[in-house]
Amino acid sequence: MTSTSLLDAVDAGQIRLCKILVEGGSDVNEKKMDGTTVLMAACSLRVNRHYHLQKMRLIRTLIESGADLKAKNRRGKTCMDFIECHCPRVLTWISSKSSTAENNKSTIASLLKGSFRKLTLRLKSART
Repeated sequence: MTSTSLLDAVDAGQIRLCKILVEGGSDVNEKKMDGTTVLMAACSLRVNRHYHLQKMRLIRTLIESGADLKAKNRRGKTCMDFIECHCPRVLTWISSKSSTAENNKSTIASLLKGSFRKLTLRLKSART
């Protein structure tokens, strides 16, 4: 039987598989050789508009599961740096809601959870 790492699933863009692996107890703080964590890889994952909500859910799931927001890769970049670069709307929204969000996992997770509701409502209203 082969094993699939969470990092491999994120790199392949398999968002559903990532959620299954996290729920199954995979290491959410797994790192690549360059120090990039699963959360950093998820933040930099390029998705189309259809998968944006799922990407945000994956990020929330990783944070709620204990992903280290302060972990640095070999270049000294943190997860928040990746969010700033690849998910600027998320960073802007988090910053506007709480100035201490960077240091508080539960605050970030709850803020993102509220964002999902708003985004879901926007998507539903756009379809009608």
